[in-house]
Amino acid sequence: MLSEERREIISELLKEFGSVSIKDLSLKFGLSVATIRRDLDMLAGKKLLKRTFGGAISQKIIKRELNFETKKDVNIEQKKMIALIASKYVEDGDTIFIESGSTCIQLCFNLSNKNKLTIITNSPDIAIAANMANKESTIFLTGGLFKSDTHSLTGHLADENLKYFNFEKAFIGITAIDLKEGITTVDYQEAYTKKTIIDSAQKVIGLVDNSKFGKICLNSVCPVSSLDILITDDKVSFDAIEKIRQMGVIVINKI
Repeated sequence: MLSEERREIISELLKEFGSVSIKDLSLKFGLSVATIRRDLDMLAGKKLLKRTFGGAISQKIIKRELNFETKKDVNIEQKKMIALIASKYVEDGDTIFIESGSTCIQLCFNLSNKNKLTIITNSPDIAIAANMANKESTIFLTGGLFKSDTHSLTGHLADENLKYFNFEKAFIGITAIDLKEGITTVDYQEAYTKKTIIDSAQKVIGLVDNSKFGKICLNSVCPVSSLDILITDDKVSFDAIEKIRQMGVIVINKI
């Protein structure tokens, strides 16, 4: 394959998914990391993408996200670390909301040592994982329209049922986070449901790995400053973390 053809494919992947990693591209094309890095640098020089640590992101608004089955194995080690940190914010007797998402489902696996939890969720996957990890928990599903791509329950029924609950902490997944545009997502119904979750929580804890930083989706959820705590991994730039802290958000990126 010619280098120009390869770079065209990389551009198409960026248009479709919003981000690419050097590691994944190296495996896909069977080429060295150094070769892929040169491709990304060349495309960045043409203003066709923005380079990030370990990959690149599109400079355009993301209109589609990876489906749940694909997402759950992306950046899995970072997601496990984020989930382990998040579990330390769950206390015995808490009433918590755990949103749908591949990082949030990892949180469920760390709740086995918690007692008398009440868990509300808009995800059948979360409900099952939480029950398997902790049989003593009381679990509520919001109901709503099931989205097959994200495995989440959204729409009017979910939003109305959420108004019946008040929870101490909400753990939310993040599709895209940008210092200026805030937290955004692809689907407008999902954006509204996420807003309702945030409004019902005493404390909002965002879970996000480094690949979501610098991305922008079509539908706005909230400013970054709406979060009380942001838990991420140690691959996010020091500059980005400091700017978020200046907004009054507690940022944790190490165990």
